Amino acid sequence: MPGGAYQSRIDEDALLFRDLERSADLLSRGNTCSDSALMAFSTLDMNSKIPSINTEAVAAFAKDLTKDYPRSPRETLSGYVIAARTLDKCRATLAGTAGDYHFDCPLDNFFFGFVEISAEDFKNFVATGADDEQVAKWIEEKATQRPRIEIIRWNNEWRYKRLGEMPDRIQEFMEDYVPKFVPADIRHHVDYFFDIYDAEEKRITA
Repeated sequence: MPGGAYQSRIDEDALLFRDLERSADLLSRGNTCSDSALMAFSTLDMNSKIPSINTEAVAAFAKDLTKDYPRSPRETLSGYVIAARTLDKCRATLAGTAGDYHFDCPLDNFFFGFVEISAEDFKNFVATGADDEQVAKWIEEKATQRPRIEIIRWNNEWRYKRLGEMPDRIQEFMEDYVPKFVPADIRHHVDYFFDIYDAEEKRITA
């Protein structure tokens, strides 16, 4: 398990997060994406039949998330934050190397909700063995078309979203979660929601 005791558990705790998010008003921030898209959390059955899997190609691109970390949610793919991390977890899930990470978790669904692409369609395309450039082009073609500034605003909202701006029940959950799973010597670096991922996955150091 990567990082020993500090392996990222946000994805591991996806079911709890999903319950928290369903019970909170996630749309009160005035996002431009549709209510129905964001509230459709994780309807994907990961055991459902995939039309076609290019096993060799997927395995070539997939990270082994039992030994490595997915990309930071800050990294962009096709111009969107979160997307690159979602792709890493999707490939690893298809390749059987996801470990404790979960594809189609609530974080992934913030991205899917904004671009209005389903997790199932995304997974099916990734299963063809597409590389990062091909996935980025596919997202560009399939995503709901928005003015560039709208995408930039959405990216910046997530890059700089503080824990104090999250729904109350998530703040309550994080009040115990951060001391338990983020090393004490870097906890003072956790200012934004994405920092929790970067701290646990050792992209933030003391």
